[in-house]
Order: sequence, then C-alpha cells, then structure tokens
Amino acid sequence: MSSDEKKKSKRGGPNPQFSGNKTKVISYDENAHREFVLGFSKRRKQRQARGQQQVEAKLKQEMREKRQDRRDAIKKIKEIHQAAAKDAKDGKDDSSSDEESGEDKFAKLKSDTPAETKSK
Repeated sequence: MSSDEKKKSKRGGPNPQFSGNKTKVISYDENAHREFVLGFSKRRKQRQARGQQQVEAKLKQEMREKRQDRRDAIKKIKEIHQAAAKDAKDGKDDSSSDEESGEDKFAKLKSDTPAETKSK
C-alpha cells in the first residue's frame, strides 16, 4: 500500500485505527491514586451516615404517628364522655336494660384503645 492510499473501513470511511499517529500517554498521578483509594473509606462513611439519618427519620415518623393515634383516642374518649354528660344533664336515663350507662361506655372505649395509650 502506498502512502497516498488510505485504508478504508468496511463502511467506506477512513479507518480510525489508522488515521494518524495518535499515541496515548499514561501518566501516574500519586495524589489522584491516593484520593481514589481513600475515597472508599469516605464513601462508606457517607453511606453509613445516610443510612443512620434514614433510620432516625423513620423513628421520628413512627413517633409522630403514635402521638397522633393517642390524640385521636383521647379525642374519642372526650367525645363519648361529653355525650354521656350531656345525656345525664338532659335527664335522659341511660341505665335502662337495653342501653349501657355512660361509665360503661367509657370503660368499654378505654379497653378498646391501643396498648400504647394505656401505658402512658
């Protein structure tokens, strides 16, 4: 092959392997290598910190949900208690054989509340 003749690729264009004397120079940068090697430890610590933050966020959310459940249970108890007090004030007799008294309703509701609200 003469120097005037260029090698062609299968597609007809110039072959990139033979398109000039482009040599790659590999240089060793000790600082870059040290940063790469030490980066493993740094990235592991970052992953652990991120995981710890996620666990803490999950615990906070669970605590919020428990507090909200307690508030809802207390609100429900208050509503029943107020309704029983109102019935008693109006002179209605809740002690009939078919209906429960206000205290019985209160005791029943208290037993229906979640275990977390009983302990606190």
